[in-house]
Amino acid sequence: MFKSIYFFGAGAIGGLIGGYLTEEFGKQRIFLIDKDKEHIDAIRQRDLRLIDIGNKKQNLHYIDVNILTPDQVSDDDLENVVLCTKTYSNNEVLSRLNNNMNVLILQNGYDERTVQQLPDAVRGIEFGFGAKIRYPGVVYNAVKGKYVLGKLNSYQRTDLDVGQDSEINFWATILNQAGIKTQRTNNLEGYLWSKLLINSALNSVSAITGYSLSELIRNENSREVFKNIYREGYSVVRRKARKLGNFIGPPKLANAVFKYQKLSDFILNLITTKFGDVESSMLQDTRKGRQTEIDWINREIIKLGFEYNIETPLNTQIYLLVKEIEQGRQKISPENIFKIN
Repeated sequence: MFKSIYFFGAGAIGGLIGGYLTEEFGKQRIFLIDKDKEHIDAIRQRDLRLIDIGNKKQNLHYIDVNILTPDQVSDDDLENVVLCTKTYSNNEVLSRLNNNMNVLILQNGYDERTVQQLPDAVRGIEFGFGAKIRYPGVVYNAVKGKYVLGKLNSYQRTDLDVGQDSEINFWATILNQAGIKTQRTNNLEGYLWSKLLINSALNSVSAITGYSLSELIRNENSREVFKNIYREGYSVVRRKARKLGNFIGPPKLANAVFKYQKLSDFILNLITTKFGDVESSMLQDTRKGRQTEIDWINREIIKLGFEYNIETPLNTQIYLLVKEIEQGRQKISPENIFKIN
């Protein structure tokens, strides 16, 4: 079926997806690439440990994976590549990739650099997974999710049939065979902006407060700010949707839900039950003192708002606050929620 697949990024999603592909196709075909020495050493010494609560068949996996550092990989071997590093690492990774490779991008947010350099890449928009690095060498996932697969601008291309496209079919087949549910779409942009909108409200609020998803929703103040940021971003993304023609994804449903308090609280409480104490990827980054992906999430909402002449004060406030936390000028605290108004 294929000679090899290389994963750039062996963190939460890279470890989860790469681990399952290794179980299915063998370590001689699947190669995980990472720069975190502690994480790499733990995997090499004790295998990749995958705790997947969302997998009803088997929760605990010990997987003997092939994990490499970037300097151990030859560019000549990069035929099939999965890009799941943090978006802020793209300059370094993209220097090694080109549009002749069969690339699957599994990243949060919207990055113009990947659009320009890899216009024909397949993209996967994730819905449902709650993955994180629990300890070096240990990946934890709380929920069984899915990936929506497609290509950018496919809704404008009469020559592209997602059911017949060889690259989309390749990745859908590989993921499905490894137990990762997929869905194909002609309107990837709809799902991309839908997920970005969700992350703009959820990830940013969790990053400044230190709240897990369940804590964020159960706290009256953070829940209200989360909903207000979502509503603000929705007005921007709705304008973007008009350009796309056929917007597909959660925003229409969520926007309707947020209009009614009791229904909103009921739906959000169901979500908390499903995701439990899952922490957003942005909170995981702020806890570790790392750069976040907010420039490719909330900043994109702000940029679009400027383009459409729609004010985005809440997105701007929380963007600036996250940047202050990144730079060590502000601490993560539940009190930060009162700075967003």
